[in-house]
Amino acid sequence: VISVKDLRGQESLAALRHLRQQHFGEVEDDSVLLEVLKISGGRLSRLNVLSREKNILEATEHMLRDEKGWLLSVIGLIPNCDGDVIE
Repeated sequence: VISVKDLRGQESLAALRHLRQQHFGEVEDDSVLLEVLKISGGRLSRLNVLSREKNILEATEHMLRDEKGWLLSVIGLIPNCDGDVIE
């Protein structure tokens, strides 16, 4: 069993910067990368997927919507439902 931990702060920023440089030969401003990290966290698999996208912010927002949709479908919440409808 191999345990892989999420990266923290500066490690995740350095990794994302390195991956963007590797895939596109250039790196966005740190403020853009920090926004991506604020939403996505330091999981290497996600950073790798996001780093390959041309518009990394748009891809991050898309990932967030997908994850939210999946979570809502798994836990069975009914959005915008009045309490008396359930009773």
